[in-house]
Amino acid sequence: MKFKVFKGKDRFFKDAEYIRTMVFVEEQGVSKDIEMDDLDNEAIHVVMYNENLPVATGRIVEIESKVYKIGRVAVLKEFRGQKLGHKIMDKLIDTCKERGFKKIKLNAQIRAKDFYKSLGFTEEGEVFLEANIEHIAMYLGGDTEWKKE
Repeated sequence: MKFKVFKGKDRFFKDAEYIRTMVFVEEQGVSKDIEMDDLDNEAIHVVMYNENLPVATGRIVEIESKVYKIGRVAVLKEFRGQKLGHKIMDKLIDTCKERGFKKIKLNAQIRAKDFYKSLGFTEEGEVFLEANIEHIAMYLGGDTEWKKE
């Protein structure tokens, strides 16, 4: 597996967009207008490739000084069950670490919160709806420790 890390909508963004469209728009019924937003222009994107095929993605947005939000984490359906979610999250967290993060936030779909807990993320607040899907805010940083796979 190899990774591409890039900022904004450069030439690799089409690969991130493809994965997100397949997972969030096609599988989960999220509107493409909601899924592809203006934050993509400023975000740091990570795409994982199996040979030359894009298979997983996620993005990072700096929401405050040294506070990053990871989002749009997705693995193509046919590649699930191979720990690629762990690998893409490891790369996303490593990318935040390289930038000296104080805290990492994410909005986890309820069905994925145990996955994020296994990486050291802690729940914060109440369940809320985002794109008609139940989510919970989670964070890593401060007194929590990242549990690298």
